[in-house]
Amino acid sequence: MSRVLHEWISCVRTSEICAMAADKPFQKDKESNLSSSTNRLDGETMTVLAYVLFKVSSGTEREVCQKLVEFTEVLQADIIFGEYDVIAKMETEDLDALEGFLSERVRTVPNVLVTSTMIISREYKGKSHRPKNK
Repeated sequence: MSRVLHEWISCVRTSEICAMAADKPFQKDKESNLSSSTNRLDGETMTVLAYVLFKVSSGTEREVCQKLVEFTEVLQADIIFGEYDVIAKMETEDLDALEGFLSERVRTVPNVLVTSTMIISREYKGKSHRPKNK
């Protein structure tokens, strides 16, 4: 399969997943013929949220977290126990921006050995984080 065809299929599948996550029907952008999903509450294009798991050099967890939170795309970075050492929640405009950010900036952070990205399809807020109804 050609690279262009593979990228187009990936783009369509991703847009379908984003549309499902927003409980919206899949929509086509008439001008560019690319598919997109909009946020059902305010009509704006949805951003991409993702958790990225990191394996880092032993003893550098704090240093890596401090470097990660300097990026505006990183909402939070935490040291964790288990197979991975660090987890970070990130937000970008779209999947292309996420891919570029991870490839060009995050993976060049010193002491980052391995990353694993988990794109968020739907978030559920705990009671203490929900908006208050009047």
